[in-house]
Amino acid sequence: MSRSVTTSHGAAWSTRTPTMSWRPVASFERMTTLVTRGDGSPGQAGGAAASPSLRPFAAIMLCFAVWVTVAPYAGEQLGFEVNTRAVVELVDHVLPGAVVIAVALAWLVADRLALPAALVAVLAGFWTSGTHVPLLAPAARDEVGLGSALWHALPAFAVFLLATAASVLVVADRRSGGR
Repeated sequence: MSRSVTTSHGAAWSTRTPTMSWRPVASFERMTTLVTRGDGSPGQAGGAAASPSLRPFAAIMLCFAVWVTVAPYAGEQLGFEVNTRAVVELVDHVLPGAVVIAVALAWLVADRLALPAALVAVLAGFWTSGTHVPLLAPAARDEVGLGSALWHALPAFAVFLLATAASVLVVADRRSGGR
């Protein structure tokens, strides 16, 4: 004797007495619904439309990351100088900027890398903005030009805030059924 049982999440199981062994009874229609969107492309369950891409955040972060990277060197040419050692500029600007450039490019290439890319950019943005907070106090006391301090610090804060906003939006998008 055999009977079929359907679970609360739609899986069908069959039992045979007297051994009571359980084996899944797969529904082809149910399986294809779980692994395709409504338009037939792989990804989202249930056929709901995917939310729009958050790639513009990656493109904007890429622009600010380039600014973070070149700020100390372009600043000298524009008259925005901050007197620091080259190794400090490398650690505070070039390395975090290069990291954000790399993850923003990865995000632009593959949308599935949005969350890891945004989280890495948050860390790099936090590092570079955190190292520029002490520059704002001398600027307030007129020890460093305000324009120089802002040229140095603003792109770092922009990267941090954009990456944080992108991370929150990617998580919210995924929780609401987006990619």
